[in-house]
Amino acid sequence: MFEMKIATLFLVTLPLFLTGCSRMDIAYSFAPRFAANQLEDAFDLSSSRYHKIKDSIEKDLKANKSEIKTGLVGIIDSLAKVADNKNLSPDEIKGFFSTGKDLQVRFVALLKPSFEEVLGSMSRNELENLKTYSDEKFKKSEEKLGDVEKFKKVSLEQFEKHMDTFFDTVTDEQRRLYSGFLTENFEYYKYQLGVRRNFVARFDSLFETKPELIDYVLKYYSGDSTAKSDEYRKKQEVYFQNVSNVAGSIWQSLTDRQRTEFKKTLANMRSDLSSL
Repeated sequence: MFEMKIATLFLVTLPLFLTGCSRMDIAYSFAPRFAANQLEDAFDLSSSRYHKIKDSIEKDLKANKSEIKTGLVGIIDSLAKVADNKNLSPDEIKGFFSTGKDLQVRFVALLKPSFEEVLGSMSRNELENLKTYSDEKFKKSEEKLGDVEKFKKVSLEQFEKHMDTFFDTVTDEQRRLYSGFLTENFEYYKYQLGVRRNFVARFDSLFETKPELIDYVLKYYSGDSTAKSDEYRKKQEVYFQNVSNVAGSIWQSLTDRQRTEFKKTLANMRSDLSSL
């Protein structure tokens, strides 16, 4: 999905955190090339454009390393403090999601120059490449979403990988909880695919007014409500509540061993961050 490609411009550190990269210092240093490679896939960039974008991302990450590091360490420390608390309140759980949302907004702002580098000089040919690339990805997503059981199988595999990363294992009860969540929100995932199609379509309609395009994309990735329709906001609000609910249920179901491994994972990640 194109969104996941361009998202690396500002969330490049969050995927490292959320996937529990064992060497965040190495991953962070490789991030500009990784992000530029992802964007090259989507836009089919020329060599000069590729290097300008990579250099811009590298400059942004270097200039804002301290703030990014502080933000990630903060959320790691907050999670470590509650690792042994088996009964987090709904408000506490929502608080962690709110913190993640705040980080998202901050990181988007920090990497604004890279967004401007990518979008401000985007050519018509690059836009056409983007549309072709996105259409291919959308078709694959439609195929996956055409069969709820196939969709759940792939999503559960991803869920299990994340559980293994943070907790070293996953229980049958946790699989059941997440499977129920996927069933409950299947229609939302199909709806969201349409939202993503509309997002790419806006690139075409705003192509001649690059400042407006840049503003729209920044708001979109910041989660700004003005970049969403009323219908989407309402559906997303229900979805986020469902995410909070299943997160709370899975948290309560964690075994003592899983909590021990979680604390080890957080400690290792914090140690890696100290070397940035």
